[in-house]
Amino acid sequence: MFLLVPDVSIAFIYFNHKEHPSAAELIGSLLKQLLQQGTGISSKIRGLYFKHSTRDTRPSLDEISDLLVLESRSVSKLYMVADALDECPADANTREKVLVALQKLFNLHLLITSRPHLDISSEFSSIQYLDIRADNNDMEAYVLGRLKDNRNLRRYIGRDFQEIVEEIVRKSDGM
Repeated sequence: MFLLVPDVSIAFIYFNHKEHPSAAELIGSLLKQLLQQGTGISSKIRGLYFKHSTRDTRPSLDEISDLLVLESRSVSKLYMVADALDECPADANTREKVLVALQKLFNLHLLITSRPHLDISSEFSSIQYLDIRADNNDMEAYVLGRLKDNRNLRRYIGRDFQEIVEEIVRKSDGM
């Protein structure tokens, strides 16, 4: 639970293009985070655990999703962050399965970060977009800082490197 408000929980998923978790693993991670903030383990969770541990199997996405819905009802608000959703694996419809599972949570307040090419407006009834871009001056300072940190490149900073830095900033287009 959120320390300042006892009946509010927070959970997150961070997507990395190098990792390919299943939808069940992702929703299971959210369920685990919710359970870790709660006061105890429900009989439904225990039942599912014993069912699969005796059979040496893993719960299905539907079983985990149903438990997430059930456990989410124990809090008044559930805040979740899905960071870099555009990097969610495209294979096996993982992104769609995760979004469908999240849509079942009635008390969910969801923050999704993504590159702009991903359109999820059809997945949710109310959605607000906020375009966040890096300032060119900040980008230039970042690139120059990285160059100064690199022993092999540091010596070139005073020369014609400014044109290269400006081109990097221009091509980054706020990313």
